[in-house]
Amino acid sequence: MEFTLKEWALMYFKNRDIMLQKIDKIDEKDESIIISNNDGSMNHVEVKEFVDDLEIVVNTFKDKSGTLVMFNNKDNLDFVIDNWQKLIELKELTLIFVNPESLQEKKWIINPYVHDKVTEPKSLRAGLIALFTTVDPVLKK
Repeated sequence: MEFTLKEWALMYFKNRDIMLQKIDKIDEKDESIIISNNDGSMNHVEVKEFVDDLEIVVNTFKDKSGTLVMFNNKDNLDFVIDNWQKLIELKELTLIFVNPESLQEKKWIINPYVHDKVTEPKSLRAGLIALFTTVDPVLKK
């Protein structure tokens, strides 16, 4: 069964909430999903198959807790590595790299701000590549 990346993201967040029962409401618009929780917190989810504009990412997540869901591919990985110093400033940003059709894991998740606190700068590239290889890459069409 083939899913769009947004459909995958919706299923992921709904399934993650099965036990917690925190989600109060989910609103969708274009590439965005706004998850309102019954404790008053919110998660702004942006779904971008291919990420290439740092300004859009920074402007989208600079003042809010959020998640960027993207395909697991080399271009997206390179974007994150190349823009790491700006991404770690977004303390509440979570990145999810996804391949719904992967024969290995389907996703890997990272919070750049936290990851930067627990890793050595010289091992950043190698560490992210190691995470990247746990999910089959999505090839650009």
